[in-house]
Amino acid sequence: MHELSIAEALVQHVTEAMAGSAPYRVTRVRLRIGLRSGAAADALAFALPWL
Repeated sequence: MHELSIAEALVQHVTEAMAGSAPYRVTRVRLRIGLRSGAAADALAFALPWL
């Protein structure tokens, strides 16, 4: 499942970017999925809650 690895990388990247920002939490991430990416938006949305 290609989208699951994308979701895992996205969560890791956001976690690393927020390191040191203790009083804040991420409530929303906007992601643009290009037509040539090969990723299915609905499959990615399905994979994110499992992480």
